[in-house]
Amino acid sequence: MQKTTLNATEMKRHNRSLVLMHVREQGCSRIEIARQTGLTRAAISVIVEEMLQEGILLEGDTQENAAGAGAVGRRATQLILNAEAFHILGLNIARSACTLGLTDFSGAILHEVSIPIIGVPPTDMLARIDAAVDELLKTKPCGHLLGMGVIAPGPLDTRRGMLLDPPNFDGWHNIPLVAHFSETIHSPVLLENNSAALALAEKSCGIGKQHPSFLAVIVDTGIGGGLITQAGLYKGNEGFGCEVGHTSICYDGPQCTCGNHGCAELYASIPNIVRYAQSVSPDLNSWSVITDAAAHGREDAQSVIDLEAEYIACMVINALQVLDVSVVVFFGDICDHFEQIGPLIAAFINERAMARSLRRIEVYASALKAPTTFASANLVLEAYIQAAI
Repeated sequence: MQKTTLNATEMKRHNRSLVLMHVREQGCSRIEIARQTGLTRAAISVIVEEMLQEGILLEGDTQENAAGAGAVGRRATQLILNAEAFHILGLNIARSACTLGLTDFSGAILHEVSIPIIGVPPTDMLARIDAAVDELLKTKPCGHLLGMGVIAPGPLDTRRGMLLDPPNFDGWHNIPLVAHFSETIHSPVLLENNSAALALAEKSCGIGKQHPSFLAVIVDTGIGGGLITQAGLYKGNEGFGCEVGHTSICYDGPQCTCGNHGCAELYASIPNIVRYAQSVSPDLNSWSVITDAAAHGREDAQSVIDLEAEYIACMVINALQVLDVSVVVFFGDICDHFEQIGPLIAAFINERAMARSLRRIEVYASALKAPTTFASANLVLEAYIQAAI
């Protein structure tokens, strides 16, 4: 008897997740949800009515009956997430600054602050973040706090909620982020690798909605990757699912702090390619300066972009030969003037990838607004939809 009750409870939770997922991704009616999920209209109605009463969903605009204009019957009513049902905190810990944001239940960003991190010890930085959290919550957002999502460069131990020892991140080693912020906000706290979280956000609300699988690559102060498959976010056995920045593009190159030699990050991360650019011409002192100079016809700046494109393409090809996906989405500083480097990366990849005669690899820059803030808060929203919190 107990097993039957458990199964019924699990089934109800699963069906609620299906409804929330379809409403969030598409904003659809009861009829459309029934058609897309295979659940009966009666089952959908029961679930929807519960969530309307709980204030999780709202009824939006009506639309023509699915049978078409002029058909007899009740007009379908669109369902939407109630943005005021909850609020969510999102924190991105990066090597140059931490970004803390507050979103509503739909993922819209209500407030966002940046906190410089360079030269600040982790304990002091955590105290500054705590103070910023208090200030954000004083704005009295609607609904109660659903939780906090935290993203950071890997490697992480997401099971224990620990930031381990990211390369080139002095002092930030073995930090119990989840334990710290759980005590601060007294709500669930979720930790994820920044590139994996960006991939998940892109799948939920970006280009990834049109693609069942894709590789996400972040290129800024470091390089990371996230893989979305038809089964969802790939994490690997220990959570180190897709460290593309630490694949070698030069087997006898310098040793990286990760222990490998010739890692892509040593060549193609933005600080490293800018360092190379300054050896070409000292005034090429930032990625935006390089892209602007190339746009104005400077050949030396264009040669740097060409080299960066080849580095990145080599790294991506290493991944694609193993992962077999057809879409790559980029995040980070590399997306500044992506129209200059994106086609070059795509051309290099499609000239060299093993399956080039069968398919073309598509290369995009993410179109998400404030992607790191959204991606961190999205961890909590995704977990709620999947009934994990």
